This record gives sequence, structure tokens and C-alpha cells, in this order.
Amino acid sequence: MLTFSGSPETWDLPLALYREGITMRLNRWNMVMLAALTLTALALAAWLGWSTYNYRPAYHQPQEMGPALPVLSGRVALVLIDGLPYHLATQMPCLQPLIGRAATAKSLSVLPTMSQATWTALLSGARPEISGAALFNAEYDALQPIQVDHLFALAKDAGMSTAIAGHKWWKKMIPAQFVDRSHYVAAFDAAGDLEATQAAIGFLHDPTIDLLLVYLGEYDEMSDIHGPSSQIGSEALRNTNERVCELLAEIDLGSTVLAITADHGQLPQGGHGGDDKPVRETLFLLAGPHVRPGEYQSIEQPDIALTLAALLGLPLPRSGQGRILHGLLEATPAVKMRWQAALAIQSMAQADAYLESIKAAKLPTALHDQVTKLEEALQVESLEEAERLSSTLLDQTALFLTRERAAKISRSRLTRVPIALGGLALIVLLFLDNWRRGHRAAMLLALLSAVAYQALWMARGHVFSLSTLSSPGSPVSLLVTLVGGAMAVLVLGWFLLWLPSFLRRDGTKPPLSSARAFSTGVVGILFLLGLAAFTVNGSLGSWQLVVPSLAFVVLLAWVQAALVGSLSLLGFGLVKLVQRIFRRR
Repeated sequence: MLTFSGSPETWDLPLALYREGITMRLNRWNMVMLAALTLTALALAAWLGWSTYNYRPAYHQPQEMGPALPVLSGRVALVLIDGLPYHLATQMPCLQPLIGRAATAKSLSVLPTMSQATWTALLSGARPEISGAALFNAEYDALQPIQVDHLFALAKDAGMSTAIAGHKWWKKMIPAQFVDRSHYVAAFDAAGDLEATQAAIGFLHDPTIDLLLVYLGEYDEMSDIHGPSSQIGSEALRNTNERVCELLAEIDLGSTVLAITADHGQLPQGGHGGDDKPVRETLFLLAGPHVRPGEYQSIEQPDIALTLAALLGLPLPRSGQGRILHGLLEATPAVKMRWQAALAIQSMAQADAYLESIKAAKLPTALHDQVTKLEEALQVESLEEAERLSSTLLDQTALFLTRERAAKISRSRLTRVPIALGGLALIVLLFLDNWRRGHRAAMLLALLSAVAYQALWMARGHVFSLSTLSSPGSPVSLLVTLVGGAMAVLVLGWFLLWLPSFLRRDGTKPPLSSARAFSTGVVGILFLLGLAAFTVNGSLGSWQLVVPSLAFVVLLAWVQAALVGSLSLLGFGLVKLVQRIFRRR
């Protein structure tokens, strides 16, 4: 039988040494975890940025081009106003008289709502997931031509004449072989828009031009820099209205179909890129011959390219992911039937190419057999049968595509679940160990501080959206919020942990071990937040592009974790250095 001799006071030294050993081991464990989580968060945030800017789809558009369609209008002018949200477009003075004589609808921009990605969708009908457009705007020298079918390439193949007036980005995106006449400006400003408008008026007076693109970029640029509600933003909106007035005064709506839209909208405080409602909603206005005036239900941005192609009698873009807006156009039942049939055949070919790119199951053979029957119905001009087959093919193709894509996304999530569970288990064990060793206050403070960090983000006027990245003052304002928030969270947390020792005034040293536990807890919580969003959504730079807002949460949480961890390690390093200096003295 084991017995202890001596008075209880003689046990104090071994117990103290034991507790000190436990504390030292826990301190080392916290510091190792803090460093590991910080480096991992930093690496993952860098990888997210790299994968986004270097995303290249595995998609290859179908080889065969569809048939040319019946020509409805021999001339189309597309006016693209950068960054103009739906509510401002409908209030624009110059558009007010036209809206009653035009077909209008709310257009939902593709995601992410960045200019180069949305421009590509407007001209090709292809979403950024497959179009090859930069997810975030590339610099001019790195800007690549549109990789998929677009209206200008199709028009030139059909022997039409084309023209562009606008910013020089278009010169890189649509190569010279697809443009007969052009005028490019160097800046997104009032002078550039005025110059582009004057050139566009000259093109409108040229009756040989069949397809014209006019781009106005001042409003978006000024809103991004100064904010939409600023004096400069308001002045840019007035200037844009004047440019539209000048264009409308010169266009002949008896011979030209006019389409007016925007690539994306803006947050009230400025910024775009995410899936926020005011950012995605823009106006689509169509006026001229063969257009049925009225206000219509919301459309998707890719619908615009396919509708304009149908108007011009062009083959549908092979990578188009939209539909032809039959309801907005006046055409005979035979013409609309041919549109529907062409869309059904094009959609099936595009779906096959898309499914192959994500390594999913192919469309059933039975659906392809229906195409043969559709072509036979077209040859004998059986309108009812062709319409029935087209509708069936479109519905079943869309259903199959949606189901396979969802299944593929679910399978990819399952591959990330073990990683997420491993990270969760490690951080939970860290919390429990610190809790058991007496750092309960530090753990509770860590949880509250992580929440406070997000509250500070919102208090500074930022939102949990990719649109924040292009908000006025970015990236400086974002860095100030992120770094300042991390410092505030750490300083306040460390102060609250130190305060009881100060108030006791008994000579007790500030609990540095609790500060280490606190910092590790904050970093762990932020890391878990990013890991959870990543498990659900994956990275932004991938074929999925599931929920852009979640992709932003992943990036934000890991950047926050990296900042808090880096500042903590720096702070503890400085404390260590100061302690060594005082010991030498």
C-alpha cells in the first residue's frame, strides 16, 4: 500500500512542478497549433486566389454548327451600359418615353457579376463556368479573346457587317477578323463615352452595318471608385443618360432593332461581383421591328445572345445556355417552331459537351433518337409534332443536366467531408483540452471575439459578398478593416484576460498561457468557418461555381484566420524578446 509521509505542505512543491509541466506542454501545444493553423489558412487563402484567377474550364464546345434561322431583322444595335442597376435604368429620363413602346424585362446577370464574364455571356450565351472568361477581370495585357461562339463571329460567318464603339477591352475580346468597323477608347470616363457615342452615331448612319455594339463605361467606373450616390457617381449617371439620348435621337427603330441592357448592377454603396439582388438585376429593353411591346417576366442574361441571334437569322451559339425569348417577338408559328427546334438540338449538343467536361453520365440514347424524329417532322413541316418533340427534348435535357450536375456536386462534397471532419475533430480537441486545463474564459472570449470580428466587418459597411472586393476604396478599405479588426480583437481579448490580474494587485503575472489559448481559439474558429463553407461550396475557381457568397466566406474566414494568427505570433515573439532583454539586465 502506497502512503505519503510528511505534512501536506511538503506536497506543494511536487504538485506545483506537475502543474507547471502540464502548463508548459499545453503552451507548446497551443503555439504549435497556432502556427500550423495560421500557415495553413495563409496557404489556402493564397490557393483560393490563384485558382480563381487561373481557372480554365475543361469544357469544349460541340463541333457541329446548327442551321441558320429565318431572318427576322436585318439590323441589330446593342447598347451596353456598364454597371447600371435595374431601378436606375427604369428611371432614366431618356428611356422613359421608349419603355412604353418597347419590350422590357428584368435580366439576371451571370455569376460572378464581373464585366468580362458578363460581357462574354451577353454575346455568347455561355456562363463563366464554361465560357473561359476571366472570373475576375484580367488586366489588359492578359485579356484573351472570347473562347466560345459569339454573335460577332457568327455574324461574320454569315457574311454580315459588324461594328463596335467602346472601351479598348473589346479590341482584345473580339479580334479584328470579326469586326469591320471599330472605334476604341482608352478610358472608362466621360470623355471616353462621349467619343464612343460619336463614333457609334457614325456607324448608325452606315446602312451596311448589320450588328453594332455600343459600350458606355463611365458610370460603372465612377461608381466603383467614388460610390453610386456620390456627386461624381451622380454626374456619371447624368452623363450616361445624355449619351443614351444622343443615340436614341439617331437610331431608326423602323429598320433597326435596339437592345439596351447592362452587364451587372451595383450595391447601393458600390461594388459588384457577387450574387446580391441589386447587383444581379439589370434592365433588358428591346425595341424596333418585330418586337412586341410590354413588360415581361424576368429573363436570364444568356437568353439575350440567343434571342439576338434568332433575330438576325444566325445559327444559335454552340455554347449558349439560354433560350430564345419568343414572347417578346412577333413571328409566324412556323418561324417560332424552327427556333424551338433549333434550340432543342443546340441544347442537347451543348449538354453533351458540358456533361463530358465534368465527367458525368451522357444524355440517354432515347433522347438522341428523338432528335431524328424532330428533324423528320421539320422536313414535312409538321408544326404540332415538331413543337411537341422540341418541348419534350428541352424539358428532359434540362432535367437530366440539372440532376447530373447536382449529383456531381454532391459527390465532390463527399470528398471534402473527411478533411472537414478531421479539422473539426482537431480543433474541438484543442478547445476541450484548454477548457479542461482551466482556460475556460479564454475559450469563451475566443468565440465571442470571432463573432465580434464579423460584426466589425459589417459595421464598416462591408457585406459577405464578392461585391465587396470591388467596392469604393478597395483594396485599401478592406485591408484596414481586416488588419484593424484583427488587432482590435487580439488587443481587447488579451486585455480582458489580463484585467483580473491587474485588479487583484497581488503581484500575479499576466496569464500569458491564457493569451496563447485565446489566440489559438480565435484562429481555430475562423479556420473552421472557412472549412465548413469550403466543404459545402468548394473553391470559387472551379467548374461548380455553386454559391458565390459562400466562396467569399471561405476566402474571408481564411484571410482573417491568417491575419489573427500572424499578429498573435508576432505579439508573442515580441513578448519573448522583451523577457530575454530584461533577464539579461
